[in-house]
Amino acid sequence: MAGPRASSDDDALAEHELAGPAARRCRSLSPFSAAETVRRLESAALRHGLAVFACLAARPGRFGSDWLVLGVDATHTPVLRTGPEAAIELPLALRVAPRADRASDVEFSDSAWLVDHAELPREWAQQLAEIPQIVGEALRR
Repeated sequence: MAGPRASSDDDALAEHELAGPAARRCRSLSPFSAAETVRRLESAALRHGLAVFACLAARPGRFGSDWLVLGVDATHTPVLRTGPEAAIELPLALRVAPRADRASDVEFSDSAWLVDHAELPREWAQQLAEIPQIVGEALRR
């Protein structure tokens, strides 16, 4: 497996190889609206030392998902691939989809699976391992 492929320390997306198939995903039900869920996820992530790398909102008036991409700092987020032709994966990305009942679904990478299958720097693996705690904290009433 190759190490980081980033061309310099200034690259925002540091690419790493992922052994085997694409990362597994986890899902949690949020009792809050998508917008409130994203806000709560951002706050929980900041409390755990992660930065908000990007927040991609669904187009207004359309039924779609919001994406919250966390970073190991404000300018870096890990990128994983299963091979040179494979699509990239953002293990610190959380998808928040609104539900008809005004709640929302949160989807995120299975941290334990990724830590076992991806060659990540130790400090990134530690931050990735906190994602389930961040989600749980954000979804509590």
